[in-house]
Amino acid sequence: MKHLAAANKLYTKKIAEEKRVAAAKAKEVPDHERAEERAGIDARKEQRRKNKEAYNAAKALKLS
Repeated sequence: MKHLAAANKLYTKKIAEEKRVAAAKAKEVPDHERAEERAGIDARKEQRRKNKEAYNAAKALKLS
């Protein structure tokens, strides 16, 4: 009976580890997607900032 209990304990630990690994992988996907989305938003903000600086510089030259 002891060997069955030991085998059951090992199996339970193995299943728990597989669940932890699966949960970690599932969490990585949304984090990666959010990071890509954030990078896209940041790139658009940076481009708007550059466009505004160029517009303001051209406007300043025109007024000079």
